[in-house]
Amino acid sequence: RRRREKLFNRCEFVLKRIKAHKWSWPFQDPVDIVALNIPDYPTIVKTPMDLGTVHKKLGNTLQMIKAGQNFTSDDKSLYLTPLEFDKDVRLVFTNCFLYNKPGSDVRKMAEALLSEYESKWAAEEMTRKLDEEEKRIEQEERDLALTPATTSLPTREYGGSARGGTSYGGYTDPMKQIKQLEHQVSQLQNAERSRGGGKAASGGGRAAAGSKRPAGGGHAPAA
Repeated sequence: RRRREKLFNRCEFVLKRIKAHKWSWPFQDPVDIVALNIPDYPTIVKTPMDLGTVHKKLGNTLQMIKAGQNFTSDDKSLYLTPLEFDKDVRLVFTNCFLYNKPGSDVRKMAEALLSEYESKWAAEEMTRKLDEEEKRIEQEERDLALTPATTSLPTREYGGSARGGTSYGGYTDPMKQIKQLEHQVSQLQNAERSRGGGKAASGGGRAAAGSKRPAGGGHAPAA
């Protein structure tokens, strides 16, 4: 969790620097097709994106991570990985390139901002860090895929809660199990000693199977 939070914190650092750029203002909010009188914009740009929306999604992501809550790619208000953040930032500028002609002021602004973003992204070594994180996540997923094969057996097979042990993911604490066995052995030894002492007191006689020993310690009649 800490590694993930640290990576997203670096993403936020880069984003704040880009938003502070003097030419970032056209990209801070969603494109207002009415105010700008560009009704054809939705027909050309199929996936709108802006820096404000990116920042909001990034904030939601960091909040969930800090709270220790799990989330999946189904939640579009969050970023599952920093790669998704990177994709959205670049989408802001590629949308601008798609709609605006080369040489236009807003396109020049987008080109300058994208260059600034890529420079800061490279300075943070985010590509290398993300590659390492992706490999780590893949390894964890492979490890998790193998987990059911070792933990899906009934806990009774491993002396789990069915035997009164302390279970850790389907297994029993070995030390507690040993102590339980020692206790059982001790009880059996005490019982044997008690029976031995009873025999001496009663003259060493044994009660017949299925009968009761008389209170005075004598032999009971055969059943």
